[in-house]
Amino acid sequence: MLQRLVRESGFAGNFSFSVTQDTALFCAAPKEWILREGDRPNRLYYLVQGRVKLSQTLPNGKIFALDFLQAPCFLGELELLKPGRTAIAAQAVSCCRLLALDLGRCRARLLADPVFLLRLCRILAEKERRRARALAQAQTYPLSNRLAFYILMAAQGDWYQERNIDACQYLGVSYRHLQQTLGEFVRRGWLQKRQRGYLLADRAALETQAQELREDWAEALR
Repeated sequence: MLQRLVRESGFAGNFSFSVTQDTALFCAAPKEWILREGDRPNRLYYLVQGRVKLSQTLPNGKIFALDFLQAPCFLGELELLKPGRTAIAAQAVSCCRLLALDLGRCRARLLADPVFLLRLCRILAEKERRRARALAQAQTYPLSNRLAFYILMAAQGDWYQERNIDACQYLGVSYRHLQQTLGEFVRRGWLQKRQRGYLLADRAALETQAQELREDWAEALR
């Protein structure tokens, strides 16, 4: 499986030297931590299947959801560039498969590899564009569009179980406004409130509500 994922994901094309012998396969179940704040990571991860949530703890102790990433992408690249403790945590949203590169054996070669460094610059630039786009969308699109987009990003299968306070922080809205919009989604039959969270009762309607944002993201990242 490792060899197949390396081949099919194009992982080896990110480097000018062979990394296969220093790469291991790592699997993460939904809600499992891939990177924890405060850890000293010794691996560079490449997500080949699944979705991941990035988060950070604020000085007041609150956890802030920064972004949702989907395959393919690197995780832990900031810790590679600036060795130290992890500042941004990564948690699996769905079942994930990752290729884990041993930094103890490869760090020096990675930091001297022009092919990898160029790829890394493009990745970091794309993440910055995503953040800028998210700020622009917060001022442009109604909450109903942005919430539908967020629910689809954060959902685990047919279940949405994110804490409302996390959604408020990510979307930049008040708790009351979020509750009102969630209630409207329930009244429309798009969501069903259950004890364990919300069931995506009409995914197609949510997809339609989020479609304009999806197209906006796609256009911005071309």
